[in-house]
Amino acid sequence: MASNDNFFVVPPEISAITGVVDTYARWKHARGGPRGFEIYHPSAFGKCLRLMQYLRYEQRGLLKSKPEDIGSKLVRLFDKGHNMHERWTRYFEEIGVLRGVWQCTNPMCGFFNDRDVDGISNPSLKSNVNFDISTVAPPRRFGRDQKIGCFKPKECCCGNRDFKYQEIAVKDKDLNLYGHADMILDFSEFDKEMFLGTSLAFDVDHLPKTPVVIDMKTMNDYRFQQLMRKGPGLDYRIQLVIYANVLDLDYGVLIYENKNNSILATYKIDKDTDLIFSQIKQQAETMNNMTDLKLLPPPRPAEKDDYECSHCSFKSICHNSKIWDDPDLHKKRKNFYGTLL
Repeated sequence: MASNDNFFVVPPEISAITGVVDTYARWKHARGGPRGFEIYHPSAFGKCLRLMQYLRYEQRGLLKSKPEDIGSKLVRLFDKGHNMHERWTRYFEEIGVLRGVWQCTNPMCGFFNDRDVDGISNPSLKSNVNFDISTVAPPRRFGRDQKIGCFKPKECCCGNRDFKYQEIAVKDKDLNLYGHADMILDFSEFDKEMFLGTSLAFDVDHLPKTPVVIDMKTMNDYRFQQLMRKGPGLDYRIQLVIYANVLDLDYGVLIYENKNNSILATYKIDKDTDLIFSQIKQQAETMNNMTDLKLLPPPRPAEKDDYECSHCSFKSICHNSKIWDDPDLHKKRKNFYGTLL
């Protein structure tokens, strides 16, 4: 009979299985499509903007970074966050308050004529249609011409009633800002009667009177306890301020979910708390003006051993810069980042 100790020894054929997943996660992450750093991402503000400018120059082929292997554990953690987004998106979609871009899932959608989505006419095929799938127009997308998207259509022009949700793009061409908001919620058509027979955990009079932008975050219990003591970090608050201002919404909401026990923490972020957006605009305009001259903003960290530098793919380049020996570094940092330092 085998010793009980052998029960805790992982056979090589079993560890090889999880090793394949480990390798796949790092392989997939390394081959992820380019994010596009010719534009500035709202999620990067509140951090060291020297990094964002480096990324822009790298995309132009002016320099090359040395990216670190982030490891499969971190990749799986990212995937957990994506799963959380998908789950909450489904909640709000089924409740009927989610606005976004909705793509018809019928691959033959382009073969049908346009019609009123809420109309009662039957779908009609285009005349003289050439049934060549390679030449047909892509499936229709509803809400993409509206800044905050639309509610899910009841039916597509082709008769299909199944749609895929897509996040709203957050764009400001003048500032060269581009990102995606997790969700836009609009309770203007909310019907509480759908919950008839169920005890309500909300007061309908307290629901938002205007659309709001939502950003979802997950974190482990240790970080969640820190959040409860200190509140949300500056970078996340900045991200919501950008979304609310660019989308012309009154405020945004940060929703955190504890990965250990699913406890929630929520925070209302006003669109112009402490004039944050005016400083962001100034930073973006300054960096756009720097680009043609190949200039960089000062580093946000005060020291090279700062945590923000530890995993930066440009630290070997940046740390050789004369800026770190500049006696006026602190003043330059303060002038550029202002109260967002």
